[in-house]
Amino acid sequence: MKRRKFLATTVAATSACTLAASTMGSTLTINQEKKKSIRCKITVLRKDYHQDLYEKYTNGKGKICQAFQVGGEYITKNKWDCPENFCNWAWADIRPFIQQISMGRESAVVCCTDGFRPVYFLLERVEVEVD
Repeated sequence: MKRRKFLATTVAATSACTLAASTMGSTLTINQEKKKSIRCKITVLRKDYHQDLYEKYTNGKGKICQAFQVGGEYITKNKWDCPENFCNWAWADIRPFIQQISMGRESAVVCCTDGFRPVYFLLERVEVEVD
């Protein structure tokens, strides 16, 4: 192949690759902007307090759980990490259900295992856009 023809072919191929790369780059940017992630929305449904159990099985003193407010909402970042300002004990109790939500389950009603003052949660699968 003559030098002049080789250079012309190389320049044309380089231009085509550059054009394809720039087009692909803009496509990737558009897809990244619309990327969605599955999260779990946790809503505090109810807080109970069983004074009769406190009186029968402890020293009779106790109070309703102060960690949550009814109607409070939390969104998980992933299925492993506890949301900010969420009770670690309750998280340990409900995390297996959070994992089920991340694997396709749509919703669940669960509670923490504090028998004296349980808190009930609604877990819902939600999709959020991620930057």
